[in-house]
Amino acid sequence: KSFTGSIMLQHRFMGILAILTIPYFSYFFNEKFKSKKLLFALIIISTIGLSFVYNTGGIAAIPRLKDKNATEVSKAINQNITKESFLIIDFDGWENTWFYALKSGLKPENILINYQNDGMEDFLKESERKINTNSNCIVVLKKGSEMEKNFKAKVFQPNHSFKIVFENGKAIVYKAKVE
Repeated sequence: KSFTGSIMLQHRFMGILAILTIPYFSYFFNEKFKSKKLLFALIIISTIGLSFVYNTGGIAAIPRLKDKNATEVSKAINQNITKESFLIIDFDGWENTWFYALKSGLKPENILINYQNDGMEDFLKESERKINTNSNCIVVLKKGSEMEKNFKAKVFQPNHSFKIVFENGKAIVYKAKVE
């Protein structure tokens, strides 16, 4: 795997690699030579420095959101939830979807995520059940997605109140209640 650059060369594994090599470095420092200490310091500094320069597969040394719309959607979610709220999220890429869930601060059992339209009918049934059983439910739909079309057609019921609390070019955030 390291030959193809798909596992041990990724930056997130550097911490594990450093911890596992500590016993070997103790032998390295057994003798009191300044040249070995200097070599060790040089290796560590170059490893950290090069992690900012060379990125494998788009993995950056300091992770950042590529899509700034995700922060706007997250703010809208947080302004409309309580600790007892339920969050339903349409898949909007791994980065954005998990950002919405993590920044909401809700427990994992209070979050339902649609992963790339897998089992859409089951997801829609579960979404409707959660909306019917929770007094405060927030729904995040990606604009133009299959889930948005199916959600509006199959989950929006006459006894449901869906209020748009945020909308931009990429997502719509609804506050759902049963009347």
